[in-house]
Amino acid sequence: MGRPILYNMALLGCAAAALASGSQARAQVAAPTPDENRGEQREAPDTHDIVVTARKQLETVTDVPATINVLSGEDFAARRLGSGLDLNGLVPGFQLYNAVGGAASPTIRGLGSNTAVFSIEASVASFFDGVYAAHPRDLVSPVFDLERVEVIKGTQSTTLGKNTTLGAVSFVSRRPGSDFGFNLTVGHEFKFDGNRVEGGVDIPLSETLHVRLAGIYSNDGRYIRNRVRNTDEPTREVYGGRVVALWEPTDRLKATLVYQHDSYDERGQTVHLITDGTGVGPSVSIRALAAAVGQTDFEIGKGFSYNAYPDRSVYDRQSGDRATLIAEYGLGDYTLTSQTAYVKWKDRRRNDLDFTAASLITFEVDEENELFSQEIRLASPSEKPVSYIVGAYYLWNRWGVDQVIDAEAPWPRTGALNHLYEQTVNSYSGFLQLNASLTEQIKLSAGGRYTEEDKDARFSRTTLRPGSATAIFAPFAERTPSRKENNFDWSLSAQYYLDKRNVIYAGVARGSKSGGFQTLPSNPDLAEFEGEEALTTEIGIKTRPTGTLSFDLALYNTTVKDFQYNINTANGNVIANAKVRTRGFDTSLNWRPFDGFRIEGGVVYADAKILEAFPGAPKGTPVQRAPKWTGNASINYETALSENVDLTINPKIEFSSSQFSQLPSVGAPKRQPYGLVDLVVALGAPDDRWEVALIGKNLTNQKVLLTATTPLLANGPFYGNIQTPTTFALQLTVKH
Repeated sequence: MGRPILYNMALLGCAAAALASGSQARAQVAAPTPDENRGEQREAPDTHDIVVTARKQLETVTDVPATINVLSGEDFAARRLGSGLDLNGLVPGFQLYNAVGGAASPTIRGLGSNTAVFSIEASVASFFDGVYAAHPRDLVSPVFDLERVEVIKGTQSTTLGKNTTLGAVSFVSRRPGSDFGFNLTVGHEFKFDGNRVEGGVDIPLSETLHVRLAGIYSNDGRYIRNRVRNTDEPTREVYGGRVVALWEPTDRLKATLVYQHDSYDERGQTVHLITDGTGVGPSVSIRALAAAVGQTDFEIGKGFSYNAYPDRSVYDRQSGDRATLIAEYGLGDYTLTSQTAYVKWKDRRRNDLDFTAASLITFEVDEENELFSQEIRLASPSEKPVSYIVGAYYLWNRWGVDQVIDAEAPWPRTGALNHLYEQTVNSYSGFLQLNASLTEQIKLSAGGRYTEEDKDARFSRTTLRPGSATAIFAPFAERTPSRKENNFDWSLSAQYYLDKRNVIYAGVARGSKSGGFQTLPSNPDLAEFEGEEALTTEIGIKTRPTGTLSFDLALYNTTVKDFQYNINTANGNVIANAKVRTRGFDTSLNWRPFDGFRIEGGVVYADAKILEAFPGAPKGTPVQRAPKWTGNASINYETALSENVDLTINPKIEFSSSQFSQLPSVGAPKRQPYGLVDLVVALGAPDDRWEVALIGKNLTNQKVLLTATTPLLANGPFYGNIQTPTTFALQLTVKH
């Protein structure tokens, strides 16, 4: 269905670039384009305000009428963050947890798609070099050699598009430099014997063609003690390579090609038993099951497990490719941009979820994803009193998952089954963003985006070995449901500039996210769930009283109709559409009181509640995984020890109040309040040619519970992940 369309859209993207190239005799010098990176992070000259491109236009953080937090690529690398799964607490109000099967669950201000239903698309969207990441497993890919990470909060559907009802995270890869150069970072973590190598090289092939090659390799994990196998788990090996080619044959035409291949290989599992059931009535006791299989050594707690995997080993292996071509051409003062993208990855994984020395129940998944997207947009000169961005977007996505559940006695329900699910999405949209400067002090913005989306699914279930489990997950013949949705999303904002450094703003935006079908429903008649509609209002102030101090404060309210709420049960995960709301305030501070000393941080208060009752959740119930308070604070101190050596000391604390892991009625253990302390101490050259850093993470060794999930076909117990314990790494960086 999508192939002819894919071919035509690819031709359209190439034709747009060719048309622009053929028009150069009539065109004038282009205005600056959003793809401005050339190896350095840019700052506005007056206010040291970082330039961002999350809204597909070149603007400073001060000029964005919304809350946006930015982390530089150097800060990202210094914290030894390697993939999207490491991003929890990246900025205040942003959380991301890795549940079973790598089902990453990002939230902003207390709301997000907290689910292990793999077909669901995140309400907090992710973009890699402007390319939409459609599924939770996209975040398993290694994230490296970055220019910056931008986290934009609140509904952002007008220019970003696909499924940004609650916000978005944008990863921007480092672009080639104009001169030959390289950087290399080698690190060793001592406590769990982890290694990491990351680097890149800029190669100017000619005056018009520059290439950057970058790569990463890491092996880590090993922080869960398996007392039966006498090993530390999991062992995790990750590698990735990327090529970025920047071609500027004229001062009007610029083409950027980004291609990345990566691989993820994990043996063992991080999830382990957190609490046990009573063994009375329907509540299952894992301790009793362990005794039934002859296991005498058995305890329950954080950081260790008793899984032996005697028959079916556990693993998680994923490999993927991601490519995008961005062609930009100056048509007089206007900029025409075409972005074509292709993504493909495949994952195979198996989890052992009985947590005993026997293989009583395993969950095996084969998941495959293929995506093509094409966007064409035209931007007018941004310095004019009235400017605009107008464009069209197409997305094709084929995604499928093959699931096998195998349960044997004495697990309370037995049998084996195979559930197949596949869906194809075709999405078309057009958008327009208008910006008007009424005076030097007053700016207005309005935008709209119309989207039509077709989603065709097919799924079936077969029995592999009869038992009580296959009575719950009964077999059925293939079904082919479909959904057709159309939405109009919009945004309005106003800004009042007290001066060029201080601005007050207010905005309101409506966003949507498509519905779909559950991937493992016990009743296939109830597989469908509806799409979300979010409305965000925000007022705030961004102050830059001096070139060394910035402070942002925003008050916000987001209400989501038909929020896709995950309910975790012993019979799988169920999506219920519910009305929810989060409101509160969002702050950030960046202060450099004197040279060599910088204080950064922020605090977010989010009161997230369910507004309309549904079974198990009365009105006013707190939303799961939604702490009221989150924040971080850091100090960066730099001083010269000699003419050739500088000292850097950088402590950081990340904190959160308590939160429910599931609906309170489920009875899952809560995540308790925590404060994680990290510290970086580094010696380096004043010209940044080399640096030796000692990096300590989670210095107080808090074994914070991150997730709590009910095992399949067993009420009572809960398993989950914990925060990585204390680690110490020595890291060497050289640059040229």
